[in-house]
Amino acid sequence: MLANAIDGTLVVPKEKRHVFQTNVIEMISEILDGLKAAAQSKLDDAEKKLEMRCKESEQFQSAVEAAATMLAERKKMATAADFKHAELASARVTAKQLLASAERKQASGNAGLLDTEQKKQKLESVLETVFGPLKGGEMPATKVQDGITRIQKLAEDLGFDASLLLTVPAAFAKAPSERGSFNNVVIEQMEAEFQNRMVTFTDELANGEPAKKERADEVEAASSEHAQALASEEAAKSTKEAARTAQKESETEHDARVKEQQQGMRDMDSASKRLDAAKAELAVLHDGPLSAFRELLEFTEVPPPPAPVPASEDPTAADAPERAAHATEA
Repeated sequence: MLANAIDGTLVVPKEKRHVFQTNVIEMISEILDGLKAAAQSKLDDAEKKLEMRCKESEQFQSAVEAAATMLAERKKMATAADFKHAELASARVTAKQLLASAERKQASGNAGLLDTEQKKQKLESVLETVFGPLKGGEMPATKVQDGITRIQKLAEDLGFDASLLLTVPAAFAKAPSERGSFNNVVIEQMEAEFQNRMVTFTDELANGEPAKKERADEVEAASSEHAQALASEEAAKSTKEAARTAQKESETEHDARVKEQQQGMRDMDSASKRLDAAKAELAVLHDGPLSAFRELLEFTEVPPPPAPVPASEDPTAADAPERAAHATEA
C-alpha cells in the first residue's frame, strides 16, 4: 500500500503536500528507519561475532603453541629417558663385570696385586691427565664435564663417601677464580682422598700381600654396586616407558589443538564474509532507498533566489556618476 502511495506523496512538491500525504511519508520514513536499524543491527552483530572469532583464534593459537611446547618438552624428556636407560644398562653391565672381576680376585691369591697395580696406574693417569688440569682450570671447557664424570667414576670405584661425590660437579665445574671456600675444601678433600689411596696402593704393592679381608670387602662392594645398578636400570626402564606414553599423549593433544585452530580459522573467515555482506547490504540501503527518500523528501518547485551580482560585474555601474550629475542638472 505504501509503495503504491509513493507516486502520490513523495513526487508531490513539499509545499503542495496535504496532511494525509505528509502522514504517509512519515510512515514510509518509519519503515525505512526500521530497515536501516535492522541492517545496522545485523552489521553490529556481524562485527561482534568477528571480534569473538578473532579472540578465539588468538586463544587457539596460544593453545597450539602451549601444546607444541609441551610436546617438545616431552620429546626431550623421552629422549633423555632413553639415553639414561641405555647409560644405566651400560652401568649395570659394567657393575656386573666389576663383580665378576672381584670374585676372580678373591679366588686367586695374587690377583689382588694385579688389581692394585691397575688401580694405582688408573689413579695416576686420572690425577695427571684429569684431576690436575681440572684443579688448575687448564682443561678445555668442552672436556670439563667428561673429566668430572671420570673423577666421579674413579672416586666411586675407590669407595669415596657418597656425600662427597655429590659436591664434585659444583666444585670442579667452576674456574679457580670463581670457586668459593667450600669448593676448595671439596677439591682438597678429594685430592687428599686420592693421595691416601695412592699411599695405600703403594704400601700394598710394597708388601706384596693383599689382605684377604680386603678382597672379600671388594667383592661385597662390587655385589652391592651391581644390585644397585640393576635396580637403577629397571627404574630407568619404567621411566622411559612412561616418558614415551606421555609423548604420545602430547602428540594427540597437539593434533587436537591444531584441528581446533584450523576450524577456528574457517569460522573466522565465515564471520568476515558475513561482516562484508552486512556492510554491503547497509551501503546499498544508504546509497539506494535512503538516498532517494532524502532527495524526494526535499523535492520542491520553488526556485532558489538569484545569486547577487557583484558591483564590478554590473554594466551600469561605470556610468553611475555621470547619470547622477545629469539627474542633478535636470
